[in-house]
Amino acid sequence: MRRHNAGHSKTTRHGVRWFLVKEESFSTRAEAVRSELYFKTGRGRDELAALNL
Repeated sequence: MRRHNAGHSKTTRHGVRWFLVKEESFSTRAEAVRSELYFKTGRGRDELAALNL
């Protein structure tokens, strides 16, 4: 995240600063990707919005 905020990543260099809103551990990459995709859906975004950030 420090690299993204410092502008070292081309894809996020011009965006807003990133900050951590939730941390989870997964035993497989597939589980992590599934969770990431969930939070990019409407239902997942609603869950994040409920955290009052």
